[in-house]
Amino acid sequence: MSAEEHLEQALSEYNIRISQLENGENNDELIEAYINRGTVLMMMESYIAALSDFDEAIDLILEKERNNEPVDLGLFIRAYENRGQLYCNNDNEQMIADYSRIVGKLPLLKTSTRYFPLKEIVVMCISCAEDLLDENYPENAVPFLEKTFQMLNGKHDVWAENRFCEAAGMMGEVKNAIGLKNEADEYYTRAIMTASSLLNRNALEDKYGFVLSLVDRGDLRESRGDDSGMLSDYMKADEFLEELIMSGVSDDSELLVGICQSIASKLIDMGKITDSEKYLLKSMKYGIPEMDDAMDALGLKR
Repeated sequence: MSAEEHLEQALSEYNIRISQLENGENNDELIEAYINRGTVLMMMESYIAALSDFDEAIDLILEKERNNEPVDLGLFIRAYENRGQLYCNNDNEQMIADYSRIVGKLPLLKTSTRYFPLKEIVVMCISCAEDLLDENYPENAVPFLEKTFQMLNGKHDVWAENRFCEAAGMMGEVKNAIGLKNEADEYYTRAIMTASSLLNRNALEDKYGFVLSLVDRGDLRESRGDDSGMLSDYMKADEFLEELIMSGVSDDSELLVGICQSIASKLIDMGKITDSEKYLLKSMKYGIPEMDDAMDALGLKR
């Protein structure tokens, strides 16, 4: 059975389940069914129908709150998280409102709930923080990243360390965006150190993210007048990104060209003209795909 057929089957089952529950009492089972069907619809890219289901689930949650009836914490968060995702980039004010409702419940999340195990708490927090960063609301991302670090505290397995890399890199972005340069440097450094350790064990999931952390820290250090720190980070990013491109893991030659040009420019400013040539030639090579052939034709050393 194909993935599409699995989704169609799941949708049919949730349609039946909701029909069975709708005429009964407002309970967590009905809320869960709406959330699950909305999730399936979202995976099927039926976003308007998915939004309608999340609205139904949240209306039931609000009704239970008005009646002072308990709602499972995991269901509460799933409903607002999913609706917030759908509002992202379409209605950012509503996205922030939904994610703010989750923030109010974060202190209640300890290890896991019936519908929200620990790993999903971490994934949810990172996902919400990423949406908020992408839409330029860095301060709103802080509670989600702090919760991520809290949930990962003391955990040193490969999965946890990879999630830590993601969260630390994002917190670096947050601190940089709000002007806390020293704290931003610390978080970028923690992300880079953890990623380096994972890389040495061949366990780093997001290799491209490692490059971005190096570039971001390099930019930050340059803005503070630390040219040697900037060059060190950029040169590491250059070397590693070229490896990723040559091995087919990444195709972002545009970023590599930008990195090489920045290194060359900085070296020229420092009077190191000869050192800059290597990076100028590399930027030309990746900026102009035919450069290798041209260099051969001219008898130039690659």
